[in-house]
Amino acid sequence: MNRQWSDDRLDAADTQERRRAAAAGVAPKIVHVDDTQRATVTERITYFPIGAALANPEHRKAAMASLIAQLQALHATPLPSGDWQSPVDFAQGVWDSQVKRVGFPDWAKGFGPRLKTLAASLKNDTRLVFSHCDLNPANVLWDGQRVWFVDWEGASAAHPYLDLAVFTNFVSMPRGDALSFLAA
Repeated sequence: MNRQWSDDRLDAADTQERRRAAAAGVAPKIVHVDDTQRATVTERITYFPIGAALANPEHRKAAMASLIAQLQALHATPLPSGDWQSPVDFAQGVWDSQVKRVGFPDWAKGFGPRLKTLAASLKNDTRLVFSHCDLNPANVLWDGQRVWFVDWEGASAAHPYLDLAVFTNFVSMPRGDALSFLAA
């Protein structure tokens, strides 16, 4: 597949995060920004879906090593000063607004108290890194040599384990593999 990333929903903060990620080498290079139109175009990446790379024995080891290296590079990127909205606070706000909707599923109603517990736990853990915050497999590209992250609208300062948890949950990584991933 080929992908040249463009998004017309960007604001100044999104563009800044994309620039930071590209400068860190974890996102494709930005080739054009049109601030008036709020659009960013990046270099074209010819890629395989990360799920296909991880499922292929020929690519799995290299793809996983690159994923780990790119996460390390992302998390080593210095945070700019300023206020950051916690992804947990964002999730709490979304949950608070959605739980009031007619037809909100009963099975999801217990999630709100869990978010409050999570927020309380993280309040005492001050580790923050530059985080993608949405590492679902659609946002992780494998070009055969290296992993690239795209779709930076949710990027924020977050706990270093957030990106790991999101990715391992989305790909249904077995517990042993997930723990190895975390250890690496």
